[in-house]
Amino acid sequence: MMNRKDCRHCCCWILLVAFLMVGGLLAAPVPLVVHSDPWRFHKGTVAPQADWMTVAEAGLLASWGIGPGGFGYGDGDDATVLTDMRDQYSTLYLRAGFELPDDADLTEPVFLVVDYDDAFIAWINGVEIARSANAPGAVGTEPAYSELAEGNHEAAAGGGAAPTYINLGPAQDLFTTGEGILALMGLNVSSGSSDFTLKADLLLGAPAVPETSIVEDTRWVFAESPYLLPETVTVEAGATLTIEPGVVIQLGAGRDLVIRGRLVAEGTEEQRIRFTGMDDGLSWGRIDFLPNTLEQRLVYVDIAQSDKAGNVRAEGARLFLESVVWSETDQQLLAVDDTALIVRNCVFPGISSQELVHFDGMPEDGYADFVGNWFGPTTGYSDIVDFTGGKLPGPIARFIGNVFTFGVDDGLDFDGTDALIEGNIFMRIHQDTARSSSSNAIATGERNGHTAHVMIARNIIFDCDHALLLKEGATAVLQNNTIVRIRDG
Repeated sequence: MMNRKDCRHCCCWILLVAFLMVGGLLAAPVPLVVHSDPWRFHKGTVAPQADWMTVAEAGLLASWGIGPGGFGYGDGDDATVLTDMRDQYSTLYLRAGFELPDDADLTEPVFLVVDYDDAFIAWINGVEIARSANAPGAVGTEPAYSELAEGNHEAAAGGGAAPTYINLGPAQDLFTTGEGILALMGLNVSSGSSDFTLKADLLLGAPAVPETSIVEDTRWVFAESPYLLPETVTVEAGATLTIEPGVVIQLGAGRDLVIRGRLVAEGTEEQRIRFTGMDDGLSWGRIDFLPNTLEQRLVYVDIAQSDKAGNVRAEGARLFLESVVWSETDQQLLAVDDTALIVRNCVFPGISSQELVHFDGMPEDGYADFVGNWFGPTTGYSDIVDFTGGKLPGPIARFIGNVFTFGVDDGLDFDGTDALIEGNIFMRIHQDTARSSSSNAIATGERNGHTAHVMIARNIIFDCDHALLLKEGATAVLQNNTIVRIRDG
């Protein structure tokens, strides 16, 4: 058995210090098994030995290797990459030994945390403790080594849900001694699948649950991730919430993160921050920025499973978004009113029957820069981006280097707005059903007595019904654009 007692005591001290630095949280859980620890693993080319879940470390056969977790291939999040798994085997077996701290409170709950693609079953000391809904066979049975998952499930790095948290109940009901073996079997949906992931943590104690009102500067740290928000949490005026790279925030159904103070959520390319629901398929509300002169920052952030129009909403705010990716929602992604806004290198996936982005009202000292973003489609009588506000000589909208992949109404619709539209790609914007209005890469109109004037330069407009609609007194300057395969000009 691998002895991690010294490492565990070190981790406990680190978590204790982190807890003392962060106000308003319950005590941090104690890690019993960490997914990045060394694990013993067996590739499912043949069945493992019969006692693989319980035998002592020294009793494992030579087919068992050792490597850092997580395990898998195809999605870039694996420490032990299974380069030979595709088309060769569909299952993987893992096990790790652990020891309970001498001062462990056995009335505390134990949580199993699993990030997986596509299915898993878990045991402690040979007793089944959890299995995914798509794992084959009945509860209490171990599938054959050649079995397959009964359906897809994407891991977090593959664009799926956040890792699954399973409450196993009080420690005293699970453990009869101070030692144990956590064992897992991972199953792919097919031997030729494009990816596979299996990583697991075992925690003693509940994950962090913040107070519903944050009144002083607070940091949510990676060591205490995930943060569970069963109720709406508000960052009050005068307080700053800082979220470290790699933190996962899971919100309850319909719950919001409301910002009256300041939010600084800055991940990295390797450790993105993730907002998602508390369970697979459970939708939460939105991130809501209320009137404020402080710059709010979302950088390398994933926003998944939001179920309110305006997954990110801002009113009277200053908002900086970079490398934000939305997923698993059919609601409007970004809604801003009277807000200064920078949006860079973000991914806006397709939704149904709503604008992806709605902007209304440019502050006198504002800005609205959309640079290097990717926009999916929408359906019905809905634009990709609907924009109102900003007239020269004041601040205006700037759309530079974006890609608009598909649409059925307008790609960009400017009402009473001046704008610079430079270096973008517009393609496949076609009316999906007969109606009186047309579908256009770029459209303009009047709003509150203001007409639109747009500068359109160095864009590619390809395979659209119309390149440009000027109406209600709008004007445009076109320079060095490439316009190809337009139905009506």
